[in-house]
Amino acid sequence: MLDLSNNRIRDEDNQYLVATLRTYRHLKHLRPGTNVITDVGAEHLARFLLENGQLKLLELFSNELRSPGVITFAQAVLHSRL
Repeated sequence: MLDLSNNRIRDEDNQYLVATLRTYRHLKHLRPGTNVITDVGAEHLARFLLENGQLKLLELFSNELRSPGVITFAQAVLHSRL
């Protein structure tokens, strides 16, 4: 499990974070809750979710997502193994 909650992660940070996480193929739990991730960051996380076949838990609570980001993320969840 990687708990990144309460770290003030923004979209710019999230982009680099997701690039790094791609090397962790066995990551099963990711908790980036209570940060400043917006719809842009949700797109990065959605792509990561589709690429990572091991992730079972992703907690995005208390971020800055709006409808477009939630829809993008929901579509990724439907097509992933989460």
